[in-house]
Amino acid sequence: IALDPDYAEAYVALAETTIVLSTNHQVIPSDEAFERAEALLNSAAELKPDLSDTYATLGLLKTSIWSVTRIGTENVEAESAFEQALALNPSNARAYNWFAILRDAEDRTDEAIGYYHRSMQLDPLGRIPYNNLPGLYAQRGENEYAIKLWLNAITLHPDWPVPYQLMTLHLAALGRLDEAVAWQRLTMEKSLPSERIGNLTLGIYAEFDDYERAKALVDTIPVDQPVSALSAGFRYLLDEQFEAANEFMIQVLESGDDFPTYMYGIASDVALLAGDYDTARKYMLVQNPVMERDTDLEINRFTVRDAVKLAYILREEGELARSTALLNKTLPVVQSLPRLGVFGQGIRDVQVYALLGQVEDALAALREAVDAGYRSSVVADQWLLRNDPYLSILHADERFQQIVDEIAVLNDQMYQRVLEAETSGNWQALTDVVGAI
Repeated sequence: IALDPDYAEAYVALAETTIVLSTNHQVIPSDEAFERAEALLNSAAELKPDLSDTYATLGLLKTSIWSVTRIGTENVEAESAFEQALALNPSNARAYNWFAILRDAEDRTDEAIGYYHRSMQLDPLGRIPYNNLPGLYAQRGENEYAIKLWLNAITLHPDWPVPYQLMTLHLAALGRLDEAVAWQRLTMEKSLPSERIGNLTLGIYAEFDDYERAKALVDTIPVDQPVSALSAGFRYLLDEQFEAANEFMIQVLESGDDFPTYMYGIASDVALLAGDYDTARKYMLVQNPVMERDTDLEINRFTVRDAVKLAYILREEGELARSTALLNKTLPVVQSLPRLGVFGQGIRDVQVYALLGQVEDALAALREAVDAGYRSSVVADQWLLRNDPYLSILHADERFQQIVDEIAVLNDQMYQRVLEAETSGNWQALTDVVGAI
């Protein structure tokens, strides 16, 4: 732009970069990023009114704005922008790619899948569809196919760490913790030093009852990563000093610095463990502003996790009727989700039943989850099963403890496979996921 102030394509590219730095990396506050991007796109439109990429990026901007609160008409405006982009250039692969993101955000999965496939036809080497499309199949519960698609992405882009990261998360959410550890090692190898964060593996080693290894992993969090500010809180959490962890995280997040919203989600869960419901609610709303809509809150896969959290907080604050109504509204949505996988509900139904006081239903659902492959809660929440505050009604039940012990045995078997791979240096058996599906 400095060399050629009339270069419309450069304004569009800068707008896209600004949006992505905010939505994907959270290094620019969203309000600032969206305002800057809109101004850049206006400049591009004035310079070159019929540029397809301007409309495609405008659609991305409107999708990003709408996705924050999921209210307003920006999703409709985004649809119109994408359609205009494709009218100007029917071969605009990026427009199809971002149109798929909009449809996914609207829970129109079939259309999103179609748009990703069209984008891949037009740009066979484009990264984003190969990375995002598997997640849509995982939403359908087609977890084996999702794994194969991520493997395809890795074959095409072997040095790109993102599909390795998602493979790690997906395997952990399938209960395949040993394989997740192996794939996290590959992720670390492909990542820049500043990006080598093993937060998930930290939780897995806690599941393996190897707290020394988990604490050692805390020390490996790069200092230039924002989450490193919470390191001492993670150590308190591993020692089950929940109040100390909560106090430390509040101190960090209230320091006046800007932090990515996902850190507030972590702190919200920790506050819940500490019984600090005001902080849990406050930080939940920072991460997920949609939850501020109380009476007309839409329960879907984007809100179901925090709906259960809000119901728990309401119950603990004595608002039993509101809590029960919210749980009854949430349960059918939970049951519509796949049990396992990166977009699975895990044991969210167990939590709902427990909070409703339906002990037998909760235990039956937990049994079903374990039989399906559930092995850990750390993928979905910041706690181990035995500490799950939503399940307090089950903690004294001998049948619950038997299941906890059964999972511990199964997890120890996976831990032994990890130790064997570490000792031999041969991780192939754990990274060859094709042979495991």
